[in-house]
Amino acid sequence: MSDAVRPVVDNWDDIRFHPASALKHLLANMKISYLELERRIESLCDKSPMSKIDRRKLKDLVQLVDDGLDREKDVALSLRQLMALDAFLSQHGEGLGDKPIFERPALLRSIAECGRVTITLGAYPHDPEKRNELNLWDVRAMTELFRAMEKLKPGLDVEFQDLRFGRELPCRPPFLDDAGPSVICLGSPRACYAAELMLADMLKLKAFTNESEPGSPLRFIWSPKASRPHPSAFRGEAKDIAGLDKKLAKDIAADRTWGAIQIADKLFPVHGSPKGAELTTSHGIVITQRRPSGRIWAVIAGASGPATHACAKAVEENLTEPSPEGKRNDTRARWNIVECTIQQDANLLGDPRRVISHRVVEHGMF
Repeated sequence: MSDAVRPVVDNWDDIRFHPASALKHLLANMKISYLELERRIESLCDKSPMSKIDRRKLKDLVQLVDDGLDREKDVALSLRQLMALDAFLSQHGEGLGDKPIFERPALLRSIAECGRVTITLGAYPHDPEKRNELNLWDVRAMTELFRAMEKLKPGLDVEFQDLRFGRELPCRPPFLDDAGPSVICLGSPRACYAAELMLADMLKLKAFTNESEPGSPLRFIWSPKASRPHPSAFRGEAKDIAGLDKKLAKDIAADRTWGAIQIADKLFPVHGSPKGAELTTSHGIVITQRRPSGRIWAVIAGASGPATHACAKAVEENLTEPSPEGKRNDTRARWNIVECTIQQDANLLGDPRRVISHRVVEHGMF
């Protein structure tokens, strides 16, 4: 169970008026004019003038999708007009009795609406058997997100891509092209090549540099024992945060703490599992961006495996903030820090850890 509090809506532009969105979508698919839309709605209801919605009002209603609900010009609808809209929209599976009139933007819904989705995660070569090994927690996260999107949009075109670590840096995968699908990457830059490439594009940095970029607003600080399969623009060292938290820097350098996520001057530690400790705390980050093509990229990066799974659960439960809706010129990246509590369970086979709670503790924009 999660004890997270759902983020507060900052303004009306974060709310979507379902009838307006549904009408805009249907107009595009049916290729009809506002006059024809007026006629079709009128044909489904009684002849009362109070039920009629003229084409000018329908156009103003659809314009709410682009302008947002906080625009100066309002659109007044009577109860009879709402009933007329419901009669028309119900024919197309968008009835007001089946879907809420107001919808809070949700990350997974926005991704699913893009039509094509790729979920990618890191893979580790196991050459003797010619196999790739996947992280258990990444697979669990992938399963959670796939099930949730399938529920939102049955039959959604979802592809899974594992990116295998090798001695050489990878070529840019085709699914990250401008005309590609929406992409969900599971794992930090240390765990998946795609995370490095996507974050570098999102934050306008150069990927795979030997040291963290001075201008990077995001860093992952790892214990010296953490493997370094490739250079990263987002890797920091314990000494880099000594000015912010001397004790945490010493604990990371001495491997008493596994690491930390740094956003500007804020640190979110990732504690290890000392012997005998039943509960530990970890953090992860969810970073999303609407691409110029309208597709959405999401990097779900736990600083530990269980934290990645916790981040995926937070996304599934709509606890994280979505990418900006309907604003294709807004390429800012939105971040959410997820905190989770991990319990050691001796009864579990293999990895004894399990996530018992998760919550969003902070969010903002890059």
